[in-house]
Amino acid sequence: NSNNGSKNGKPSMLFMCDSNGKYLRLNKLCRKHKITYFRCPTIKAASDLINETDTNQKPSIILFHTGTNGLENSDTKTITENIYKLLEATSIKFPDSKILFSTLLPRKDNVHSKSIEINNLIKLHVAKLKNIDEIDHLRSSMYTMPIYMTKNT
Repeated sequence: NSNNGSKNGKPSMLFMCDSNGKYLRLNKLCRKHKITYFRCPTIKAASDLINETDTNQKPSIILFHTGTNGLENSDTKTITENIYKLLEATSIKFPDSKILFSTLLPRKDNVHSKSIEINNLIKLHVAKLKNIDEIDHLRSSMYTMPIYMTKNT
């Protein structure tokens, strides 16, 4: 199926995002895709969703933006391993999908250096997987200044 799972002629996209996605206007972000949005406050929530997703769905793009909520309570190694396991499992389950991992946003608090370390480790791991790219917010040419988020309450 050339539509990769979409019934309306548009390719489908799964977007799994933490609370940072609540203000996104997805219809403006990806006009050429039928987007299915899932709120995934944790890496585990995203992993559970991928495990439950039917392989016949065949999304053309799967976009993850999750992991930030674990920065305060989990160590760097655990977060990095869990993100890599999520990306690897998704790559295996959906080999024909383009998988994007939106790196952890820089923050203006005590976990900023931790998010940078995790992002750098994830980049090394992602290079080993064939259908995964990362969206790097610190190095993106879209921004003249890096985005710094504050903790959502």
